[in-house]
Amino acid sequence: MFLAAANVLEQVAENQENTIPDAVLNRTRCIVLVPAGGSQGMASCFESLNRWAKPFLVAFTSPRSTDNDLVVLVLGEGEAKELSSGELELGRSSSAGPLVRTKTVVTDADLSFGSLIYERSGPVLSGTSAEGKIVVIRQASRASASEPEERLQRSLTSFFNVITPTGVLIHHTAVLPTTGQIPEGKKDIDGYHRQKGFDVVCFGRQYHVGYHYLVLRNGEVQAGRPERCQGGHAVGYNAYLGISVAGDFSSKDNPSGARGPTAPSPEQQKAIIELCRRLRERYNLPAHRIMRHSDVAPTDCPGDRFPFARLLQAIGQ
Repeated sequence: MFLAAANVLEQVAENQENTIPDAVLNRTRCIVLVPAGGSQGMASCFESLNRWAKPFLVAFTSPRSTDNDLVVLVLGEGEAKELSSGELELGRSSSAGPLVRTKTVVTDADLSFGSLIYERSGPVLSGTSAEGKIVVIRQASRASASEPEERLQRSLTSFFNVITPTGVLIHHTAVLPTTGQIPEGKKDIDGYHRQKGFDVVCFGRQYHVGYHYLVLRNGEVQAGRPERCQGGHAVGYNAYLGISVAGDFSSKDNPSGARGPTAPSPEQQKAIIELCRRLRERYNLPAHRIMRHSDVAPTDCPGDRFPFARLLQAIGQ
């Protein structure tokens, strides 16, 4: 059962065309997954960053098509307590779950339900309605996790850290507090972000760099974490791809250049334009979703000397 559930989660995560909005995944307290072929499944609840609790077995008591996988994301605190207590009833507090392909902007109204329900038929994931009870048939034991349980927990962590990018957010690196210098490459940022706890487990691997890309002074573009892994660069906007440009472009913090380059080099500007054009085309991103860190948070990043308007015009509308 645990291996079957892990397979479903991994296949859903790999399918870029059928993804659940990041806002939904971030609000999820518990997940119930009933694989095709029967009425029994598994459940687990969020425990801590990059960690889901030991899975336990459940049964879905109402008739349903056993040809499809059923995925229930429990958002409500009360519903999560009911599930943990032994029984969760789906009904008026449940709704068909939204998908990125049909709803790119998720509102508070979309997240107001106790549970959101999805069904997977072959490779296609869709929101669906369902009524019935999810009954716990075996609680998690205190014994050490088996290999299938460990794989399922890894798959759960990866599943909730996979995104379909919905925008681009541009940063500057400024100087690293650990070195007092502008980073010369991804390794410098990796060490600092490791200390800050920006880790993410995604597609079975652990990444520390919070950005998806780093643009160096000579125009070299270095990849950080994979594009489909949730970022660690801006609270509330980590479904946006993070691009960090080496330098400190704030006239307040770096008026004379003592803290590194005061403006992006021509090579950096060219690289930023080309990278953003590729990302826009790959993920069908509108121009208004290419933003600066300062557009979404109380910060100067990427600095008042960063030529954002000119670069955005060059990227294209």
